Amino acid sequence: MISMYRRILSSTNLTRNATLDPATGAIQPQGTIMWDGREPNLDSQFIDATLGHAQATTAPGSVQVTQGVAFETGLFTAQSYSTAAGNLSAGGATGGPVFLATIGLNFVPTPVTPLTFNTFNAWILPLLNSAARMSIARGQLIFNTRTFAITGVRGFNDAGGITGTLPISTCSSCHNILNVGSDFAPGGRHLGIGDNSTSDKSGNQPAVSTLPPTADQPLFSFLCPPGSIGFFSNPVTVNGATYDEFQTTDPGVGLITGRCNDLGKFKVPRMNGLAARAPYFHNGNAATLLELVEFYNTRFNMGLSAQDKQDLVNFMNSL
Repeated sequence: MISMYRRILSSTNLTRNATLDPATGAIQPQGTIMWDGREPNLDSQFIDATLGHAQATTAPGSVQVTQGVAFETGLFTAQSYSTAAGNLSAGGATGGPVFLATIGLNFVPTPVTPLTFNTFNAWILPLLNSAARMSIARGQLIFNTRTFAITGVRGFNDAGGITGTLPISTCSSCHNILNVGSDFAPGGRHLGIGDNSTSDKSGNQPAVSTLPPTADQPLFSFLCPPGSIGFFSNPVTVNGATYDEFQTTDPGVGLITGRCNDLGKFKVPRMNGLAARAPYFHNGNAATLLELVEFYNTRFNMGLSAQDKQDLVNFMNSL
């Protein structure tokens, strides 16, 4: 039996966890559920949770599933107040759960990186807003528009026709669902959190992970055929055979698919309510939002200033 520690995902704002139907190209209001994407939609998640967590002896019927999913998709949570900035729906801003519930799926995915968040557009103007509100607005602008190069990320640099580095990426490249920040793309992303990316010998990691495995979590070792893990090489010899050894505290999507290339991949979660959901990432390796920002700044060489980092933290604390 494999046992892992995973942070609990938000179970609200689920209608915004959209993806594209691979057969028709139509927008689906439900993307994969759970950190490893094991549930294809909310219907299956409701059934499996009833049989698993609730330990029911029979599966719920179609009427019960419909009722359960309707309940889940009617729940919305978001930060509604900031000690420094005040009411997050004041002064033309659209923070809080009430506005979030009115968004709908009235947007079209595009190859161009979207501007994921427009919640605090009204707070960017000087003279009309306090320093705290303008900091939040600047953080939103950085999140939406600050470009940097993403490289060596499985599920991103090797997906959707992308090859190699994508130099015009932003935070919105992965966090792309309108005012929610989850991801259209199924299959998960690998960032190198809680694994041995620091041992990578492929040359595809521009900056080593600052969140390696910790001693308080189990560590699993996988021996994979050489070259079977994208953007990763860590050759070892076992009984005369050569493998790439991948060590991780959580196999992620690989636990479900059984593929080496999916090891360490996780879904991109929704971002609302972050202020109340520390620690961060799937295994809680980042104790604060500042640690989270520092990780990305190092991983992708974003060049953020101290003020940029604080603006991003203030913005994410207000979602």
